[in-house]
Amino acid sequence: MPKWSILTWIVITMSVLQVSGQRDTLISYSLDSVLISAGRLETPYMSLPASATTVDLRKSINFISHTDLSEAVKDVPGLFTLNGQNYAQDLRISLRGFGARSAFGIRGIKLVVDGIPETTPDGQGQLDNISVSDIALIEVLHGTSGAQYGNAAGGVIEISTLDIPPNNASTASIRVGSYGLQQYRLGTAQHLGKSILQISGNHHRSSGYRNQSGLVQTNILTRLTHQWGTSNLVWQASYLNSPKAEDPGGINLADATANTESARDRNISFNAGEEITHWKSSLSFKSNFSNTLSLVTNAFYSGRAFDGRLPFSNGGAIDLDRKYGGVMSQLNYLNTGTHSVHKMSIGIEVLSQRDNRDRYVNNDGTRGVLTLSQLEKFDNFGFYFIDQWSNNLWTVRGSLRYDDNKIGVDDNFLIDGDDSGDRKLSNFNYSAAVNYRISDRNAAFINYSTSFETPALSELSSNPDGGGGFNNLLEPMKARTIEVGARGGSNEEIRYSISLFRIRSEDELIPFELNDFPGRTFFRNAGSTKRTGVEAGLTYAGIKKIELQSSYAYSNFKFDEYNVDGQDLANNPIPGIPQHALSTSLSYLSNRLTFKLSSQYFSRITVKDAGDVSVDPYHIVNFRAGTELQSGRVVYTPFVAINNLFSTAYFDNLRLNAFGGRFYEPAATINWQMGLSVVF
Repeated sequence: MPKWSILTWIVITMSVLQVSGQRDTLISYSLDSVLISAGRLETPYMSLPASATTVDLRKSINFISHTDLSEAVKDVPGLFTLNGQNYAQDLRISLRGFGARSAFGIRGIKLVVDGIPETTPDGQGQLDNISVSDIALIEVLHGTSGAQYGNAAGGVIEISTLDIPPNNASTASIRVGSYGLQQYRLGTAQHLGKSILQISGNHHRSSGYRNQSGLVQTNILTRLTHQWGTSNLVWQASYLNSPKAEDPGGINLADATANTESARDRNISFNAGEEITHWKSSLSFKSNFSNTLSLVTNAFYSGRAFDGRLPFSNGGAIDLDRKYGGVMSQLNYLNTGTHSVHKMSIGIEVLSQRDNRDRYVNNDGTRGVLTLSQLEKFDNFGFYFIDQWSNNLWTVRGSLRYDDNKIGVDDNFLIDGDDSGDRKLSNFNYSAAVNYRISDRNAAFINYSTSFETPALSELSSNPDGGGGFNNLLEPMKARTIEVGARGGSNEEIRYSISLFRIRSEDELIPFELNDFPGRTFFRNAGSTKRTGVEAGLTYAGIKKIELQSSYAYSNFKFDEYNVDGQDLANNPIPGIPQHALSTSLSYLSNRLTFKLSSQYFSRITVKDAGDVSVDPYHIVNFRAGTELQSGRVVYTPFVAINNLFSTAYFDNLRLNAFGGRFYEPAATINWQMGLSVVF
């Protein structure tokens, strides 16, 4: 770690500790008051036998960047993001290394939004259809969670949107910034007797920092909540229209050094990018039959139309029509005794996904003749059981889940033969965990858990031989985690969390490129990997109106058994993940004024399985400021943000194992945003 990075962190920390005063009530809360619902059973944070982090955006939403979710989750230890500035590829999130392989979107991490899975049954996830402006709360469950969530649950991110105000309220906001950034939002919440109607609309456009990196996007979210007696019914619908999301591509180091704004020439000539329309509708029903029994049932259906252009000719134009949906039901039992609480849940999930995938020749951005046409299918049936018992000192939890996954492809392009086929991938996962309350303010836990991850349909359809059908050489990845940790504080002014974990995985899915298909990503299995890590977080709020937050992650992630073309890659680091990541922020919080100075440091990151190419460590600093003014019932919040305050040269995205040294996507230099939010 460079000396100046350490010095910056020490200066920020000491500047807080040297100031005296009383703690402001704005940042006062009890750890026992925080409830974690990720993990299927709502549990007080101090009793949870697992590592979890909550991010409450309801107070800070006006002061963070709305272009992607990366700033909101930057203080979550062990969670690493890339690709926030390439809108065609979506944010890449890795949690304890799960998801680092993703060429686009999110893999290996289960995304749940308002109780509905945002991750498709095959393990793909996107966040482009969710506006950051609509997010109220984020819960991150660290560690393998296949026993609760099934496929692609190396970790869980549960998002709650559209916080319900106590009275009728409407909001309007505008945000402008560097590189032609324009963001507009209108929203309203209306109480209609026993019903609440909420509508939000967001429009976002930008020319992007690099050439060929523009975006135009509109999101609409509608929710109707109805309460009668002990039952609750929620209907929700979302819509995304993104007619423009350009992809500047990865470039080599010489080009990245010469001009950080440049795009790859082939991405420009082939007009690389995508156009997306996405919609989802869901219905959620919860009923309390008695003091001991309740039922939660969710049903949803979603569609995604994707028109993509990749920077090569044969098969470089993609037309994807996706439909997926499902029904999930969970029966909950609660028995509250004199000295203990017993909770049980039994759940069933039935999920289905259909991808109609067509590939065409990309004639310099124009669709040519058809080269592939197939219907890809993924059906899942899951059954799980969770049992938890707790008293004043102990919490004991056990989980078991069975998943039956059926994968198939119907080849409709028969000129080169019939590549249709089916596979069945079934799996049991389990977990066991114990939490012990050391004192009123401190607790320790230990858990053991497993997970599995099937290749996504888009990964299976990327055949290195250039043919249709699936790459049947790809196998699911399986992982086992053991974790110990502690959390709490000496008082409510100091809060800490720390966890140590070890993960062993088999058949890790790894991306790579080939000379014959420049710009197209394929996948293969590594024999096994081993991951040892430490995650720690500290919050100090013992000074009037001042809060210091710091998080650190140590990630020693390596291949254990891995041989490629006769080359033994054992003990090489898994690419795409820094071994050291440190995030620190210093905030001044009051009822009227907010300042926030945040710092992030990342150590060297390898970009090839061979471990012979890496990017240097980097350190970035951001600044946020805002104030709150009230006139009658109307609240005005002007705000300003400066990103990359010292114009640090670093890479927003790294394309792992890219052919021709095209690993690099340069990040923006110093840039700004400013705006105004009005609540009335």
